[in-house]
Amino acid sequence: NLSGIKMEATDLGTILHHCYHALLVDSTLGDRVFTALAGKLPQNVWDQIENQVSSFKEYCTRELQAVNIQCEVPILSKTEQGSVVSGSIDLLVETDEGYWIIDHKSDVVGDFSEQFAHHYPQLEAYAKCTKLDKPLLGVGINWVRYGKISLMNSLNV
Repeated sequence: NLSGIKMEATDLGTILHHCYHALLVDSTLGDRVFTALAGKLPQNVWDQIENQVSSFKEYCTRELQAVNIQCEVPILSKTEQGSVVSGSIDLLVETDEGYWIIDHKSDVVGDFSEQFAHHYPQLEAYAKCTKLDKPLLGVGINWVRYGKISLMNSLNV
């Protein structure tokens, strides 16, 4: 739980995105990431982030049965209405059965269900525009400030 960190959501979100990306790709990069963040995070907060990312990876393996995790997967597509969807999927979690699209959010949250509903259109757009070789099992939000995850199983997209 990083809710005690006094940072703007955007600043904390940027730092945590980089930490998740680096540590999920290669957990041995921790010292390099911490050095790169010199002065932005105290050691005790860094330790919390490392623990949170490790716990998140264990959760994905144990609960979602992840066989592969891809970070910052680029997406560029056009909707049926002609709008362009451009961005990056924070995490694409692959299992033997299919994929989960998971977005990191660093919002200050009072009601997780309400906030999930607020961010759902973004997740739905990613789901509709992502072409995968296996079914999409669902979408989720990793509430990085709180060490919580919210999942919604199989969308009809």
